[in-house]
Amino acid sequence: MIMSPITMPVSFISGFEYNRIVWICGLPPNERGPSVRVLEDLSILAAQAQLGLTIHEPTSRFEFEGYLFAESLRNAPPLIHIDSHGDSEGISVGTNNERISWKAVCDAIRPINAKFGNRALVISNCCFSMYAIFAISILQATPFQGFLGPTDELKVKEFERSTLKFYQTLLDKNDFTQALAQLKGYDFWLADQFLLQTLAGFMKRQAIGKGKERFIEELVSKSRASGKSLLTDSVSIPRTQIKNLFNEKTGPEMLESHIKRFLFGQRPEFTYEDLLRLAREA
Repeated sequence: MIMSPITMPVSFISGFEYNRIVWICGLPPNERGPSVRVLEDLSILAAQAQLGLTIHEPTSRFEFEGYLFAESLRNAPPLIHIDSHGDSEGISVGTNNERISWKAVCDAIRPINAKFGNRALVISNCCFSMYAIFAISILQATPFQGFLGPTDELKVKEFERSTLKFYQTLLDKNDFTQALAQLKGYDFWLADQFLLQTLAGFMKRQAIGKGKERFIEELVSKSRASGKSLLTDSVSIPRTQIKNLFNEKTGPEMLESHIKRFLFGQRPEFTYEDLLRLAREA
Protein backbone atom coordinates (compact mmCIF):
# COMPACT_ATOMS: atom_id res chain seq x y z
CA MET A 1 0.00 0.00 0.00
CA ILE A 2 2.73 2.45 1.02
CA MET A 3 5.95 0.98 -0.31
CA SER A 4 6.77 1.31 -3.98
CA PRO A 5 7.67 -1.76 -6.08
CA ILE A 6 10.71 0.17 -7.30
CA THR A 7 13.96 -1.38 -6.11
CA MET A 8 15.60 0.89 -3.58
CA PRO A 9 19.18 1.99 -4.31
CA VAL A 10 20.05 1.93 -0.62
CA SER A 11 19.26 -0.22 2.38
CA PHE A 12 17.41 1.64 5.11
CA ILE A 13 18.67 0.76 8.57
CA SER A 14 17.42 3.51 10.84
CA GLY A 15 18.19 3.54 14.54
CA PHE A 16 15.33 4.47 16.82
CA GLU A 17 16.04 5.96 20.22
CA TYR A 18 13.69 5.72 23.20
CA ASN A 19 13.97 5.25 26.94
CA ARG A 20 10.31 4.49 27.55
CA ILE A 21 7.16 3.17 25.93
CA VAL A 22 4.17 5.50 25.96
CA TRP A 23 0.97 3.51 25.46
CA ILE A 24 -2.06 5.66 24.61
CA CYS A 25 -5.28 3.67 24.98
CA GLY A 26 -8.38 5.48 23.75
CA LEU A 27 -10.68 2.46 23.90
CA PRO A 28 -13.85 2.57 26.02
CA PRO A 29 -13.26 0.94 29.45
CA ASN A 30 -15.44 -2.08 28.60
CA GLU A 31 -13.25 -2.89 25.58
CA ARG A 32 -9.83 -2.73 27.20
CA GLY A 33 -9.56 -6.38 28.26
CA PRO A 34 -7.15 -7.47 25.48
CA SER A 35 -5.05 -4.33 25.96
CA VAL A 36 -4.83 -4.90 29.71
CA ARG A 37 -3.58 -8.44 29.14
CA VAL A 38 -0.94 -7.27 26.69
CA LEU A 39 0.15 -4.46 29.00
CA GLU A 40 0.54 -6.86 31.94
CA ASP A 41 3.13 -8.84 30.01
CA LEU A 42 4.65 -5.74 28.41
CA SER A 43 5.26 -4.16 31.82
CA ILE A 44 7.44 -7.15 32.74
CA LEU A 45 9.32 -7.00 29.43
CA ALA A 46 9.89 -3.26 29.77
CA ALA A 47 11.20 -3.62 33.31
CA GLN A 48 13.62 -6.34 32.21
CA ALA A 49 14.83 -4.07 29.39
CA GLN A 50 15.12 -1.16 31.87
CA LEU A 51 12.56 0.88 29.96
CA GLY A 52 9.82 2.99 31.43
CA LEU A 53 6.19 2.25 30.57
CA THR A 54 3.65 5.06 30.72
CA ILE A 55 -0.05 4.44 30.07
CA HIS A 56 -2.40 7.27 29.10
CA GLU A 57 -6.15 6.78 28.71
CA PRO A 58 -7.55 9.84 26.90
CA THR A 59 -11.33 10.24 26.82
CA SER A 60 -11.30 13.16 24.36
CA ARG A 61 -9.23 14.76 21.63
CA PHE A 62 -8.20 17.44 24.11
CA GLU A 63 -6.75 14.83 26.48
CA PHE A 64 -5.13 12.90 23.61
CA GLU A 65 -3.30 16.01 22.42
CA GLY A 66 -2.51 17.04 25.99
CA TYR A 67 -0.82 13.75 26.83
CA LEU A 68 1.34 13.96 23.71
CA PHE A 69 2.23 17.57 24.44
CA ALA A 70 3.33 16.54 27.94
CA GLU A 71 5.54 13.84 26.42
CA SER A 72 7.20 16.45 24.22
CA LEU A 73 8.39 18.21 27.37
CA ARG A 74 10.33 15.19 28.58
CA ASN A 75 14.09 14.88 28.16
CA ALA A 76 14.26 11.76 26.00
CA PRO A 77 12.25 10.40 23.06
CA PRO A 78 9.53 7.81 23.65
CA LEU A 79 8.29 4.87 21.63
CA ILE A 80 4.63 5.82 21.12
CA HIS A 81 1.95 3.12 20.89
CA ILE A 82 -1.59 4.14 19.88
CA ASP A 83 -4.29 1.69 20.91
CA SER A 84 -7.79 2.63 19.80
CA HIS A 85 -10.46 2.17 17.16
CA GLY A 86 -9.55 3.46 13.73
CA ASP A 87 -10.67 3.73 10.14
CA SER A 88 -9.53 5.45 6.97
CA GLU A 89 -10.40 8.89 8.37
CA GLY A 90 -8.77 8.68 11.80
CA ILE A 91 -9.19 7.25 15.27
CA SER A 92 -11.79 7.58 18.04
CA VAL A 93 -11.25 7.88 21.78
CA GLY A 94 -13.39 7.56 24.91
CA THR A 95 -16.86 6.22 25.54
CA ASN A 96 -18.32 8.83 23.20
CA ASN A 97 -15.95 7.77 20.40
CA GLU A 98 -14.75 11.31 19.80
CA ARG A 99 -13.15 11.50 16.36
CA ILE A 100 -9.53 12.54 15.77
CA SER A 101 -8.42 12.76 12.14
CA TRP A 102 -5.14 11.20 11.05
CA LYS A 103 -3.91 14.69 10.30
CA ALA A 104 -4.66 15.74 13.87
CA VAL A 105 -2.88 12.62 15.15
CA CYS A 106 0.19 13.49 13.09
CA ASP A 107 0.07 17.13 14.18
CA ALA A 108 -0.06 16.09 17.85
CA ILE A 109 3.00 13.83 17.50
CA ARG A 110 5.12 16.23 15.42
CA PRO A 111 6.35 18.36 18.38
CA ILE A 112 7.87 15.22 19.93
CA ASN A 113 9.66 14.40 16.69
CA ALA A 114 10.80 17.99 16.34
CA LYS A 115 12.28 18.14 19.83
CA PHE A 116 14.27 14.95 19.44
CA GLY A 117 15.52 15.53 15.89
CA ASN A 118 13.40 13.02 13.98
CA ARG A 119 13.77 10.05 16.32
CA ALA A 120 10.11 9.28 17.04
CA LEU A 121 8.85 5.77 16.40
CA VAL A 122 5.07 5.27 16.40
CA ILE A 123 3.30 1.92 16.57
CA SER A 124 -0.45 1.81 16.06
CA ASN A 125 -2.79 -1.14 16.36
CA CYS A 126 -5.78 0.94 15.21
CA CYS A 127 -7.53 -0.52 12.17
CA PHE A 128 -6.49 1.10 8.87
CA SER A 129 -3.61 2.89 10.60
CA MET A 130 -1.56 3.29 7.44
CA TYR A 131 -4.03 5.88 6.19
CA ALA A 132 -2.15 8.23 8.52
CA ILE A 133 0.55 8.44 5.86
CA PHE A 134 -1.77 10.28 3.49
CA ALA A 135 -1.70 13.21 5.92
CA ILE A 136 2.06 13.65 5.40
CA SER A 137 3.71 15.95 2.86
CA ILE A 138 7.40 16.52 2.21
CA LEU A 139 6.59 20.25 2.24
CA GLN A 140 6.07 19.99 6.01
CA ALA A 141 8.19 18.49 8.78
CA THR A 142 7.58 14.77 9.24
CA PRO A 143 5.61 13.88 12.40
CA PHE A 144 7.74 10.78 13.03
CA GLN A 145 10.75 8.93 11.72
CA GLY A 146 8.97 5.58 11.58
CA PHE A 147 5.32 4.51 11.66
CA LEU A 148 4.05 0.95 11.95
CA GLY A 149 0.40 -0.04 11.68
CA PRO A 150 -2.25 -2.29 10.09
CA THR A 151 -3.25 -1.66 6.50
CA ASP A 152 -6.74 -3.07 7.07
CA GLU A 153 -8.93 -4.26 9.94
CA LEU A 154 -7.09 -5.88 12.85
CA LYS A 155 -8.69 -8.77 14.72
CA VAL A 156 -8.50 -8.74 18.52
CA LYS A 157 -6.86 -12.18 18.74
CA GLU A 158 -4.25 -11.17 16.18
CA PHE A 159 -3.59 -7.98 18.13
CA GLU A 160 -2.94 -9.88 21.34
CA ARG A 161 -0.74 -12.50 19.71
CA SER A 162 1.32 -10.39 17.36
CA THR A 163 1.75 -7.28 19.52
CA LEU A 164 3.22 -9.23 22.41
CA LYS A 165 5.53 -11.21 20.09
CA PHE A 166 6.64 -7.95 18.49
CA TYR A 167 7.65 -6.44 21.82
CA GLN A 168 9.21 -9.69 23.05
CA THR A 169 11.45 -9.77 19.99
CA LEU A 170 12.17 -6.06 20.02
CA LEU A 171 13.08 -5.86 23.71
CA ASP A 172 14.77 -9.25 24.11
CA LYS A 173 16.85 -9.16 20.93
CA ASN A 174 16.90 -5.42 20.20
CA ASP A 175 16.25 -6.36 16.57
CA PHE A 176 13.62 -4.23 14.85
CA THR A 177 13.69 -6.24 11.62
CA GLN A 178 12.96 -9.51 13.42
CA ALA A 179 10.28 -7.80 15.48
CA LEU A 180 8.53 -6.59 12.31
CA ALA A 181 8.32 -10.18 11.09
CA GLN A 182 6.06 -11.01 14.05
CA LEU A 183 3.30 -8.73 12.76
CA LYS A 184 0.82 -9.83 10.09
CA GLY A 185 -1.16 -7.31 8.07
CA TYR A 186 1.06 -4.42 9.13
CA ASP A 187 3.07 -2.04 6.97
CA PHE A 188 6.07 0.07 7.90
CA TRP A 189 6.70 3.66 6.82
CA LEU A 190 10.07 5.37 7.12
CA ALA A 191 10.51 9.12 6.65
CA ASP A 192 13.71 9.12 4.60
CA GLN A 193 12.43 6.33 2.36
CA PHE A 194 9.24 8.34 1.79
CA LEU A 195 11.31 11.41 0.92
CA LEU A 196 13.42 9.43 -1.53
CA GLN A 197 10.42 7.89 -3.29
CA THR A 198 8.52 11.16 -3.49
CA LEU A 199 11.44 13.15 -4.89
CA ALA A 200 12.35 10.34 -7.30
CA GLY A 201 8.80 10.39 -8.65
CA PHE A 202 9.00 14.16 -9.13
CA MET A 203 12.40 13.92 -10.81
CA LYS A 204 11.16 11.19 -13.14
CA ARG A 205 8.08 13.14 -14.20
CA GLN A 206 9.54 16.61 -14.45
CA ALA A 207 13.31 16.78 -14.08
CA ILE A 208 14.90 14.01 -16.16
CA GLY A 209 14.95 13.30 -19.88
CA LYS A 210 11.74 13.80 -21.85
CA GLY A 211 9.78 14.60 -18.70
CA LYS A 212 12.12 17.52 -18.02
CA GLU A 213 11.86 18.82 -21.58
CA ARG A 214 8.05 18.66 -21.54
CA PHE A 215 7.90 20.43 -18.21
CA ILE A 216 10.25 23.21 -19.35
CA GLU A 217 8.26 23.73 -22.55
CA GLU A 218 5.10 24.03 -20.45
CA LEU A 219 6.79 26.67 -18.31
CA VAL A 220 7.98 28.54 -21.42
CA SER A 221 4.43 28.51 -22.83
CA LYS A 222 2.98 29.76 -19.55
CA SER A 223 5.61 32.49 -19.39
CA ARG A 224 4.73 33.75 -22.86
CA ALA A 225 0.99 33.41 -22.30
CA SER A 226 1.20 35.43 -19.08
CA GLY A 227 3.18 38.19 -20.77
CA LYS A 228 6.32 37.55 -18.71
CA SER A 229 8.16 37.13 -22.02
CA LEU A 230 7.06 38.85 -25.21
CA LEU A 231 5.82 36.82 -28.15
CA THR A 232 8.28 38.78 -30.31
CA ASP A 233 11.23 37.65 -28.16
CA SER A 234 13.33 34.72 -29.26
CA VAL A 235 11.89 31.67 -27.54
CA SER A 236 15.43 30.51 -26.75
CA ILE A 237 15.84 33.38 -24.24
CA PRO A 238 13.05 32.40 -21.79
CA ARG A 239 13.82 28.73 -22.36
CA THR A 240 17.47 29.23 -21.36
CA GLN A 241 16.47 31.29 -18.34
CA ILE A 242 13.94 28.70 -17.22
CA LYS A 243 16.40 25.85 -17.77
CA ASN A 244 19.01 27.57 -15.63
CA LEU A 245 16.51 28.26 -12.87
CA PHE A 246 15.07 24.76 -13.15
CA ASN A 247 18.52 23.15 -12.83
CA GLU A 248 19.11 25.16 -9.66
CA LYS A 249 15.78 24.05 -8.23
CA THR A 250 16.34 20.32 -8.94
CA GLY A 251 20.03 20.04 -8.03
CA PRO A 252 21.60 18.87 -4.76
CA GLU A 253 20.43 22.07 -3.07
CA MET A 254 16.84 20.96 -3.61
CA LEU A 255 17.49 17.76 -1.66
CA GLU A 256 19.26 19.67 1.10
CA SER A 257 16.30 22.00 1.56
CA HIS A 258 13.94 19.04 1.96
CA ILE A 259 16.29 17.35 4.42
CA LYS A 260 16.36 20.51 6.51
CA ARG A 261 12.58 20.96 6.47
CA PHE A 262 11.19 17.41 6.34
CA LEU A 263 13.85 15.49 8.30
CA PHE A 264 14.79 18.26 10.75
CA GLY A 265 18.26 18.22 9.24
CA GLN A 266 18.87 14.55 10.04
CA ARG A 267 21.02 13.03 7.31
CA PRO A 268 19.10 10.38 5.33
CA GLU A 269 20.59 7.07 4.26
CA PHE A 270 20.70 8.11 0.62
CA THR A 271 22.57 10.69 -1.43
CA TYR A 272 21.60 12.92 -4.33
CA GLU A 273 23.25 10.37 -6.64
CA ASP A 274 20.99 7.65 -5.21
CA LEU A 275 18.01 9.89 -5.91
CA LEU A 276 19.01 10.42 -9.55
CA ARG A 277 19.67 6.72 -10.04
CA LEU A 278 16.27 5.74 -8.65
CA ALA A 279 14.52 8.39 -10.78
CA ARG A 280 16.19 7.04 -13.95
CA GLU A 281 15.30 3.45 -13.07
CA ALA A 282 11.68 4.21 -12.23
